[in-house]
Amino acid sequence: MSHMAGPGITLRLQKGIRHVCYEYVLLLAGFVQMTKPHPCPTNILVQDATLTHLRALAEFFWFRKGAQPGPPSQVDPDRPDLLARYYYDRLCRDPAPFDRSSNLMKALNRCVAHLTLSRDLSDPDVRLVSPWDGPTHLHGTAMLMLRTWEEFIRGVHADFRPRFDKWLASCAKQFGISLAGFESDLTRIVRSRVGDGYRLDPTP
Repeated sequence: MSHMAGPGITLRLQKGIRHVCYEYVLLLAGFVQMTKPHPCPTNILVQDATLTHLRALAEFFWFRKGAQPGPPSQVDPDRPDLLARYYYDRLCRDPAPFDRSSNLMKALNRCVAHLTLSRDLSDPDVRLVSPWDGPTHLHGTAMLMLRTWEEFIRGVHADFRPRFDKWLASCAKQFGISLAGFESDLTRIVRSRVGDGYRLDPTP
């Protein structure tokens, strides 16, 4: 690895892999559920739960300017956050989509993560230019996460890769998600619901 991890760091990062894979597969499951015609308020609850998992993974993939890839020298007990960069030696993807200043992250932070006047879309002084909208942004956001995950997994250090493969397969089986066919299946469903306002590819 790029630098020596402190005592117990590698073991802790290994244990964290299960949580990362769980979040990722639950997010994919949420995207699938969002394409189904649930009645209100179930549809809103499904969207909020899905975006909560999206927000958690966006934080995982966030890459602070000046940060270095590789495991941390120690765990901060006040903020023991897992970050994607701990699992590889070099930055292997574009961090811009999940930068905290990106339109997507602004939409999640201001319209999903907490109560804010930004939710008042009629107020020009505080509203977002492009809030996150389910039918409009579901497919584009899912594709972004799929691409980000693929790039991340390709760069994961060999010491961690077998555990990622194991837990990803285990979580996918648990939640009935076909990872191999997910992209094409979701795209097919979204195409079939264009008349309901679903769109291919855009994000906020």
